[in-house]
Amino acid sequence: MPDRPVPRVLRVGCSTSSGLDNVRAVVSGDESSYGELGPEFKRDLWRGIVLSDSFTDVRTGIRLCARDVRRGLAVFERVWIDVVAALERGAKELPAALPGRAREALTAIPRRRTLAEVKKVLSSGRST
Repeated sequence: MPDRPVPRVLRVGCSTSSGLDNVRAVVSGDESSYGELGPEFKRDLWRGIVLSDSFTDVRTGIRLCARDVRRGLAVFERVWIDVVAALERGAKELPAALPGRAREALTAIPRRRTLAEVKKVLSSGRST
């Protein structure tokens, strides 16, 4: 018998009505802060969050700047699948996927304008 309670990990799928397909929430059931999932779990989780946020910005940039948005997004999807697969294989795979293949493919997307040329809008505060 373990001297501490066995940790509980709950996976909850988001419904398609939420607009978040293929998303899972991982909720820890004890105070070990995901320690039961291995020493590298938090680091890899953080990398996934940062990559996801960064690639969301890249996708937005493609929508705003690509000469052919449909083709640009197709390149983005192939690159994103490659990056996620590298992340799943482990941290040692990321250096090859990100600076090399991902950068080359994404910078090769023909642009009709640069991000500097895109009009900007500042939205701050909260409306009632």
